Amino acid sequence: MKTEQRLYIQNEWSSQDINSSAQLVLAFSSSSLVKEASSYESLKKFYPNADIVLTSTAGEIYDIEVNDDSISTTALTFKNAPTKAVSKEVKDVDDSFLVGEQLAKEVNTEGLKYILVFIDWLCINWCDFLDGLKSVLDK
Repeated sequence: MKTEQRLYIQNEWSSQDINSSAQLVLAFSSSSLVKEASSYESLKKFYPNADIVLTSTAGEIYDIEVNDDSISTTALTFKNAPTKAVSKEVKDVDDSFLVGEQLAKEVNTEGLKYILVFIDWLCINWCDFLDGLKSVLDK
């Protein structure tokens, strides 16, 4: 596995070395920057072949620092592991089981090893969501 970290702060990206073969980019952003279309667009320009997961957080960790009003990214390239990003909108907390079930159906492929979930904690019943995932996926 190869990793690459970048930081966007004060309208500038750190490091100009780009791993354009990255498969997955995890990006943690201030709530103001995550709403700007240009944030996602610049990441897609850097990593055209990657699934990009861009989410907001309160304080972005980069190296040993915690920053505000920034975007902290980690780009991942795996030697022999495919990745797949899917998303669903949770319209009502009562849909938690159904959303978990639908997501599991979309990612359930042979050889699946791990699932990484980012979700708004205020909009979902986690127990129901996990029950929905488990109803579809093998143990």
